[in-house]
Amino acid sequence: DRIRADDLLVPGKESDEKQAYRWRFDNTRILVVDDGEQNRDLLDIVLSDTGGEVVCENDGLAGRNRALAEDFDIILMDVQMPVLDGFTATRAIREAGSPVPIAALTAHAKRGVGGGCFHAGYSHYLTKPVNFEKLFELLGDVIGGEKQIVTETPSLSAPKEFLDDEPIHSTLSVGGAKAQAIVDKFLAQFAENMQKMARHIENGEFEELADLAHWAKGTGGNVGCPSLTEFA
Repeated sequence: DRIRADDLLVPGKESDEKQAYRWRFDNTRILVVDDGEQNRDLLDIVLSDTGGEVVCENDGLAGRNRALAEDFDIILMDVQMPVLDGFTATRAIREAGSPVPIAALTAHAKRGVGGGCFHAGYSHYLTKPVNFEKLFELLGDVIGGEKQIVTETPSLSAPKEFLDDEPIHSTLSVGGAKAQAIVDKFLAQFAENMQKMARHIENGEFEELADLAHWAKGTGGNVGCPSLTEFA
């Protein structure tokens, strides 16, 4: 049976109002390079809400070309991408003499990956799923910004665990209704990809299986489904 978004989303528990912060990055330009459509859309929505101008590309070659053709305050660059991977794209940007800060975004948290990123020319390193609080702090340190005190509003919904009947609170607490639409889209695509993964297992197509698992782990975590980061 097809997994529906309504099956995986439940009302979130309202909490007492508490002090929170909201970052503003007005008059900044941010380049996002990621082959995951939901990742790009989510980062675009969240960063645009902070006042920054966001430009997105879906592979390393397009990201390299855009980075060398235009001025950006920072680049958020995925590592594993088609056409040109993030390591190669970042080296090319550095070899062209660009000093622009480049933060790696990767689902691989193994020891040594961070060192490989810095060796390739990345200036910063973040793991997926993206912790937006850490991302905002990084942007504040690197490109500056205004940190405003606001009243936090309760979340309206939270994804359920895919492998558990008990609901959990979503780690995705930014982006509002636009971000919720991305969650719905991901869940529909996840259901389709689960069927593809089953066929890959039956056919012994392990490279294709690994690609889909990588997508589920990185994108699933970003949209607030942490159980996917554990089994993928």
